[in-house]
Amino acid sequence: MSRASRVLGRSNLRSRWGLSALLCLLPACDEAASTPQSAAAEPTVELHDISDRAPAAAMRMTVNATTLPGVATDRLQTLDRKPAPPAAAAAVVDDESEIELELADDEPLELRTAKQRIVVRIAPDRRAPVRARIPSGESFEVFGRVEGRGCGGEGWANVGNGGFACLKHSRKATQAPRVMPPLRGGEALPFYFAENRKDVPARRWRSMASYLAGDEPRLVYSPGRDFAFVSRRREGGQIMLVDQRGRVMPERDLSRYRPSSFSGHDLVAKPVPEGQQLAWAVDWPVATVRVAADPLAEATRTLDYHAEYFVKPEPVTSPTGGTWYELVDGGFVRARDIRRQALVEVLVGEDVADDEIWVDVDLDQQVLTVVRGATPIYTTLISSGLKGPTPRGLFRITKKVAYGSMTSSPGASEAYAVEAVPYVQYIHDGIALHSAYWHDRFGFRISHGCINLSPRDARHVYSLTGPHARDGWMDVYEDEGDLGTRVRIHDGVELVADFRGPVEHVQG
Repeated sequence: MSRASRVLGRSNLRSRWGLSALLCLLPACDEAASTPQSAAAEPTVELHDISDRAPAAAMRMTVNATTLPGVATDRLQTLDRKPAPPAAAAAVVDDESEIELELADDEPLELRTAKQRIVVRIAPDRRAPVRARIPSGESFEVFGRVEGRGCGGEGWANVGNGGFACLKHSRKATQAPRVMPPLRGGEALPFYFAENRKDVPARRWRSMASYLAGDEPRLVYSPGRDFAFVSRRREGGQIMLVDQRGRVMPERDLSRYRPSSFSGHDLVAKPVPEGQQLAWAVDWPVATVRVAADPLAEATRTLDYHAEYFVKPEPVTSPTGGTWYELVDGGFVRARDIRRQALVEVLVGEDVADDEIWVDVDLDQQVLTVVRGATPIYTTLISSGLKGPTPRGLFRITKKVAYGSMTSSPGASEAYAVEAVPYVQYIHDGIALHSAYWHDRFGFRISHGCINLSPRDARHVYSLTGPHARDGWMDVYEDEGDLGTRVRIHDGVELVADFRGPVEHVQG
């Protein structure tokens, strides 16, 4: 296998782990096992609008990455993801000003399966900060064995994208790892989701065998609780839902969610014609088109909810009825009944490479746009904060979680638990971009701070952004070699403050 080398300047290693940690990877360092430091507290996030149409009460949530085995055999093909090259251990330190690292090719040397959850670290040392986590039962790639400390058995391995894993709790595998989360065929979500019916307890059996044997179920009474299930089976004349632990519940005891099928617009495959502006109708169930910019003018047709249309960019002010926009194919629609994908200005004062992905969020129009360099490539509707503000500013994505459980914090006015929320991307103080399978109100402010995306949009945006997880990784933290994608959140044309800081490494 051919190899390439890269020289990294000392400035790239100035983190809390940094140069001193890499120096300790040399054979002269102590290789005795060390006790891992206690895990840092997980961030909190607001979960909101757990209903079809109306926002629910505010609930403070804590998010924990799940460690469940995969539940599907389909392999998700991500779009345009460019993971960082896999890095090996430090080889030579000729001068304090630079360290030469060997970079492996993309072809792995072997495949392994985790026998329990494996913590991937930024260096082959049990004291090193966390880079990612691999769930029990999931496969992962190995690009080489490296020297390190605090790992028995087969020792440390370079697992790519700047990560190192102790192989002690793994075994050889033949099946390639999957992109996380593994999905049900043709779907954008990894689970079936359902909630308790209001004021009615649900029944749950510890296994399908227990249910078929006629055992007494346990009553589950948790108003507003969401459950995640890996499969649906017809048994005993009714449909049973099976969760990741093999427990079963009758579907008729629950209210199943029907996630939104909305998705955004691929600006590369379908460019917006010059002199036109992309818009979505957001009035429910339809928006009315009139022959003139006047609420009393004749109605000629209607626009379906969330359907795409093109309008002329210049607004029309009506003396009798506010602001309107003229549709390219004729007629006028009220400005409040549509959302528009406005021109995305470049990141002022930022050095953005031509192929760099970054994200623009316009709270005024409730529109998120993915940009490559200076070129918008994808745009869609979001739901941002209503009862809790979505922060304005320039941020980075600091952590990505393929799917994570959410529970209400101690002392919350309303207890709540959601067993899995897919495609979570943290940007600031527990605020995240994430999928929302519980509503279809994209284009409206309804959350308590987070940025909601439809399941399909959340999946697509997650596949484009950094930090980059390799297949099989459940979550991933940014590091100096793989900074999170820049996210600018603004309201209209306002300038925003820069809230990015140095990488905050997580111990655990």
